Amino acid sequence: MVMNMRIEQFEYIVEVSKTKSISVASKRLSISQPSMSQALAAFEDEIGLKVFNRSKAGTFPTERGQAVITKSEEILNAIEEMKRFGNIHHTLLKGRLSISSTPAIWQSVLPRVLSSFTQKYPGIQLELAEGDSFDIKEQIVNGELDVGIIAEASKELDLPPSLLYKPIVQSKLMICVGHHSPLAHRTGISLTEALDYPLICSSPGLRSILHKLGTPNFLVKTGHMEAVKNIIAEGMAIGFFTQINLKSDPYIHTGKIIPLEITDDVLGEIWYHFIKLKSLRSNASNEFFKELQKEVLLI
Repeated sequence: MVMNMRIEQFEYIVEVSKTKSISVASKRLSISQPSMSQALAAFEDEIGLKVFNRSKAGTFPTERGQAVITKSEEILNAIEEMKRFGNIHHTLLKGRLSISSTPAIWQSVLPRVLSSFTQKYPGIQLELAEGDSFDIKEQIVNGELDVGIIAEASKELDLPPSLLYKPIVQSKLMICVGHHSPLAHRTGISLTEALDYPLICSSPGLRSILHKLGTPNFLVKTGHMEAVKNIIAEGMAIGFFTQINLKSDPYIHTGKIIPLEITDDVLGEIWYHFIKLKSLRSNASNEFFKELQKEVLLI
């Protein structure tokens, strides 16, 4: 038989046994008296025995109910012990963790990851940076960084043997144009056609691909995302963003920037990877990766 017991039912039982009153116990636990009475009745029905006798004089345990109360106290004590164990684990985890990520992850997933991580592990001192994929890989190989999040055109990477990588999430690359652009009515555009317009692109890998297709007219090279979006919105250039970066972007929601699909097969999905040195033995980096995975699942 499957039981549907809840932790709060054990709390109700223990509190009623202390106060000898459902009314007083419900006030102490900030729950309505009818709700507590219903929860206790449901519990008694489920286990098949009466825990309390109710009367005008008060609410008192039955002979067999006393054993249930004792077991409820043991369960609640065990739960508190588990919570303390978890808190001790978080408190004992100390040290430093240096992290660098590409702009797209910085602006989408990473703020939530960092918020959750620092709350769980206040003893970890974080050093944060933003960079492009090439620089992040170089910094990790040289021991200047602990972990990084990079963007690549493939799920499988050819990296130096000292590096360990774990794919996190994939996202489609989009070409973004301003709402007054002659391209704004379109749903898609090829990379070759995009070369006819002023471009803004800070990714060395993408710039290299564009150079192979022709002679791109790069208006400016900057990694400052707010400046990039302003330039695109004003119609001065077209640019490149992944869908993960655009999902909650105000420029997209207000219609100031229009995302277009890339219609050719030169470049499809972009994969984001977590990377670190294989030799890095760091509980902090492992816990950070777990938090990162949790947030990615919510995208």
